[in-house]
Amino acid sequence: MPNTSQNPEGVIITPSLTLEDLEQIEPSAENALKYFPPTFIGPTWQKDEKGQWLLPEHTLGWEILGWVAEWLTFSDGRPFILTPEQARFVLWFYAIDHRGKFSYRKAVLQRMKGW
Repeated sequence: MPNTSQNPEGVIITPSLTLEDLEQIEPSAENALKYFPPTFIGPTWQKDEKGQWLLPEHTLGWEILGWVAEWLTFSDGRPFILTPEQARFVLWFYAIDHRGKFSYRKAVLQRMKGW
């Protein structure tokens, strides 16, 4: 990246950027994956050999999803519907083991604003 310099009057002078510089600042969709590959940690994003999403064998999440569908609404009365990714996250967060103990005690889901 070109260096930015400041003259005595406090005006910042930025030299011209090359196409490569611009692609690094604002990459195409193809280059975005190259420069900034996504990070997937945890079971919510795992798939089986057929490409189907893996879901926990035992979970209380189905009850949570049912409660959300029945009781959460927007101010105009429309039901709040979770995205498939949000639903999988709930299913995995409320997964339980064979003794009925929660499999996960903490979770973090980070997304951009407006997700």
